[in-house]
Amino acid sequence: QHREDVFHVSIYAPFRQKVQLLRERLPGQDDYAKLVEETDKRRAAYIQRYFGEDWINRHLYNLMICSSIGYEETASVIVRAAGLEPKDFADKPASPTTGDGERLPQKT
Repeated sequence: QHREDVFHVSIYAPFRQKVQLLRERLPGQDDYAKLVEETDKRRAAYIQRYFGEDWINRHLYNLMICSSIGYEETASVIVRAAGLEPKDFADKPASPTTGDGERLPQKT
């Protein structure tokens, strides 16, 4: 937490947006709201287990941002806030995860 060479970011989204994203990425599920809640619980457990912290503790992060502004704008804000240039990431594809180390399914 107190490292100068790390920029900690918490990206969050409104519940409805999370449900909609899962509907798009995982068609055919029964209860998307329950899936969102379970995913959030796993994320909280991951942070608690490996860092001994409550994942919603705002003091853990240099930046907290809501992704409802759009993925590109969210990424742009993070890069600027970290003092980096967007060109530093031009050749590096994004690989989204659920926040607990588990990769999100990609659209095909």
